[in-house]
Formats: sequence, C-alpha cells, structure tokens
Amino acid sequence: MRVVRSFGVPFVVLLGCATGTLATPDGGTEGTPDSGNSRDTGTTSPDTGTMTMHDSAPPPMMEAAPCNGMCQGTATSMCCNGACVDTTMDPNNCGGCSMPCGTETCCSSVCTNTMGSDDNNCGGCGTICNGTCVGGTCQVQCTEDVGTCAHSVCVTGSALTVGCDPDDIVLFVCVYFDPSCCSSSWTSTCVSTAEYVGESCTDPGC
Repeated sequence: MRVVRSFGVPFVVLLGCATGTLATPDGGTEGTPDSGNSRDTGTTSPDTGTMTMHDSAPPPMMEAAPCNGMCQGTATSMCCNGACVDTTMDPNNCGGCSMPCGTETCCSSVCTNTMGSDDNNCGGCGTICNGTCVGGTCQVQCTEDVGTCAHSVCVTGSALTVGCDPDDIVLFVCVYFDPSCCSSSWTSTCVSTAEYVGESCTDPGC
C-alpha cells in the first residue's frame, strides 16, 4: 500500500495482482471488466421445435389419375396403360386392355385375318366379297360369255379380235369406232365404247 499526496489530500492506492475486481474508495467493488476472451460454455439454447425455411420439406407431388379417371368419347373408349383407346379397333387392345392381335386386324373388338379368306372382311374390316376372298383379294366368278376373246370387253387388256364374242360387241367397237382396240390394246376408251354400244358390264374382272 502506498500513500500518495496530491494537493495535500492523501489517497490510498492498493497495488496487487489483478483479480478482475476493482476496489472503490468506499470499499465496494465494480463489475468485472471484459477480459476480451469469450469462452463457449457448451450450453445450447433449447430446441423449440420450430423449423426454419431451409429445413422445411417440399410438399408431396400429387400424381394425376390415369386418363383423369375417365375417358371421353365413344362408349367403347377405355383407359389402357394411362391412355384412352378404342378397343373396337386398337390392334394392341382389341376388345380389352393388353389384348394384342399380332399380325391380324382388330375388327369390331375381334382379331380378324383380313388377308385370308374371310368374305366379310376381305382385305379390310367390313369389306364384303360377293365372290371368293383369296389372300385378302376378292375374286368374282365371271358369268359373262366371253366366247373366244382373251378377256371380257368390260376390262382393259390385250387387243381383241373381231368376232371373238357372241354379241359382236368387238365388231362394233373396232370397225365403227376405234380400230386400235383390235390392233394395239383394249383400253379404257374401248371399254367405255363397249358399254355405249350395248354391253352391260355387270361382271367386272372377267
């Protein structure tokens, strides 16, 4: 302890190790000054259970129902594998979902071989053949009497010979209208002329 005189008034100064507490003239103490070194005491604030914005989970993705739950259009339209299809004609869903026809054609919900001998579906759905369906092609039996002609006067083809048909249609065409029908070829003009002079051509394909 040292006594210092200043202007005749003694002051007492206490010297010692710094303990972080300052003595005051009245014997009290002042607050502890900041040492400048903060220390983590390991104590954390309690979890309030409130999530911050970056911790919030995204809303779940809502997947739409296949075909929106129904298929608009014809009464035969069904929802197959997430798409509306017409099961009366869809080759992959013929008559119902996942019922493929393979190489055949879906005709009115039934797998049909249109390239075979079906006279009601000859070459396509609903194509009726009044003759014989062979390999999807309708073959009509010719009832016309063509005589000795290479073919009927009702179809195009090679040149015909005068007098080959019993009705002498070739004679009228080649002699009175177009000689080339008997010297070159029987063209569509020759067919039209044959119909003009009296041939009905009710059996095309003969």
